[in-house]
Amino acid sequence: KATVSVLYWIQMMGLFGGSSSSAAGDKPPFTVLVIQSDGYDWGKIFGSQTIEGREIKVVQSGWEEIGIGPCENYSKDKKMRCCVTVYEETQRNAHKEKIAVKKNPSTIFPELVLIRNEVYTHCSDHRNKLFGLMYSGVPCVNSAESIFSFTERPLIMAELNKLKFKHGDSFPVIDQCYAPSDKTFMYSLPFPAVVKVGAAHAGMGKMKIKDHHDMSDFRSVLAMTNGKYCLMEPFVKNSKHDLRIQCIGNVVRAFSRQDVSGEWKTNTGTSMCEEIPVTPEFQKWVDLVRPLWGGLDIFTIDAIHQTDGKNVILEVNGTSSGLFPDREDEDNILIRDIVLTKAKMIIKGT
Repeated sequence: KATVSVLYWIQMMGLFGGSSSSAAGDKPPFTVLVIQSDGYDWGKIFGSQTIEGREIKVVQSGWEEIGIGPCENYSKDKKMRCCVTVYEETQRNAHKEKIAVKKNPSTIFPELVLIRNEVYTHCSDHRNKLFGLMYSGVPCVNSAESIFSFTERPLIMAELNKLKFKHGDSFPVIDQCYAPSDKTFMYSLPFPAVVKVGAAHAGMGKMKIKDHHDMSDFRSVLAMTNGKYCLMEPFVKNSKHDLRIQCIGNVVRAFSRQDVSGEWKTNTGTSMCEEIPVTPEFQKWVDLVRPLWGGLDIFTIDAIHQTDGKNVILEVNGTSSGLFPDREDEDNILIRDIVLTKAKMIIKGT
């Protein structure tokens, strides 16, 4: 007796506002789910695209507005293995202001997912939804496996440390300490220091520590975080400006960021940014980072350029990396083209 997927019946019956199968002889659309609730209208960025006779259908929403599941592993049609319920779609007006399109929940079966928002932040945790995509084998940009690794800072630093150990000064990752909790807390590097608690992003969970007395006070606060881990590193006192090296596909850009508001965290205060040349050193960093986690399509490397001319790498960011405003329209087209290339490979079965 043949086994029929429950996901098949969901699609055929058009439950939750979903559509029924396409007319006989028509090729069904290729559905791309874009997870981004801020910044851009991906329907407009993609426009009218067709690959191998299949229309590219773009559905955009944030992590908060989707439900993943049911998911299964037995449908012969791979695209039927992951059901996504979209409770609210995201669109933009001419001024790029968010317009949340509320409607009856709809059901889609994405064949490719572009993830541009963080999965796990200090105020939200959508890792279980990511696990559903991983379980079902839905291809993602970047890969779901890499996106999961980017939810925890020690996993990112572990890969960078491997490159540091292998390549030495040509991949100058900042010296750093790791403490699983306050109970095994020890800092043995120079002061002032910077502490980074847990997996927060965009400057959250970071604090500048003046001396060992303040570090002792901080340890008592870490004890109140319900077992959060902590990374500790020296504060770079001779910083001239921040660096961000951006890679989207084969296109590499470099930017400098100079604080103008007196904030030591330049990504939280007011700063001036400008594009600068990509040096051979920056290109080497990109070439070393790109293959990590099976290959990264979108990533940025954050570093500091010091007054003595040397650079030090702080971290790497993944698929949710923000774009430089003067280049964002070009860069979004680059991201679109990465998705279209992967869509063509999926359709052709390569």
